[in-house]
Amino acid sequence: YVTTTAADGSDTFIGLSLTEAVALASSASDVTGSIVSTGSTLVEDAYNNTHYLLFTTGAQEGQWYEISDTTTSSVDLGEDVAALGATASDEFKIIKFWTLGELLPSTSGFAVSTNAFVPVAEVLLNNLTAAGVNLSSSASYFYHDGSSGFLVAGWYQSGTLAASNSIALSPETYFTVRNQSGSDFDIVVSGAVPVDVVGSTVSSETFTQDNQLVNPYPSGLSLDDSALAAVVNASTNVFVPGDEVVLFENTGTGLNRSSVASYFYHDGSSGFLGAGWYQSGSLAASGSVEIPAGGAFWIRKAAGSAQVAEWNPPVPYTL
Repeated sequence: YVTTTAADGSDTFIGLSLTEAVALASSASDVTGSIVSTGSTLVEDAYNNTHYLLFTTGAQEGQWYEISDTTTSSVDLGEDVAALGATASDEFKIIKFWTLGELLPSTSGFAVSTNAFVPVAEVLLNNLTAAGVNLSSSASYFYHDGSSGFLVAGWYQSGTLAASNSIALSPETYFTVRNQSGSDFDIVVSGAVPVDVVGSTVSSETFTQDNQLVNPYPSGLSLDDSALAAVVNASTNVFVPGDEVVLFENTGTGLNRSSVASYFYHDGSSGFLGAGWYQSGSLAASGSVEIPAGGAFWIRKAAGSAQVAEWNPPVPYTL
């Protein structure tokens, strides 16, 4: 399990570094377009929109896709993974998405709101399709104790009061806990430790674009060991770095907290700095700087061509 303290009067960033139990581990007998077939017997519609498929070998190792349809012998990933290199014999795992109700049940210790119109603590989810920088959340949610008389106990969307126990949480990003309850509380997440590479995609646009990402493992990941240099364009000018990694930590208190620092990868061409990671501004060597376990960070991609890259961070431990 992983315990994070949500400080009162503060935003706390939480990444899901533990997963739900693996529902199926198998291999592909065929991959055609978005359809992954398997020799394993599946239950029709069992995984639709509630599970994702994580490739654990092959060209798509580390990449995961939400399952949109399930037959007795295949799943539809809604994206042409064959064109991305997935082939027959690739191994995969099917894993359930965490939901608000399963991750943070009534016994989780999350601060309970008695007034549905004035929540004392909320979960803010990132908008993963938003364009630009300093992105706003897509929605916020609170846990109500059912004492209002018109809502049963459970998770609801702030403002709309839409029932939200089944809201899925993406493994590629973090969420923010905003605690204004008057006291600290602990969030305890218990689950399976990832033993396979868990990757994400990184988008570049013709304008500066933030990608809100997370260290997907329950162990620190140094910049040198993160493989982020494969998706961050190396800078030739140390004073105008271009792509940056913007790091957040759960230190201090306050709402709408700023990042602790940003970093860039230099190609060594400046003549006075070797190739490697440096802190923006101070130029301090930063290869050993760690993204904490489940830690939140952004990749701020400088304006360029619109494209998507795959980030596949190596597992930073051996089990």
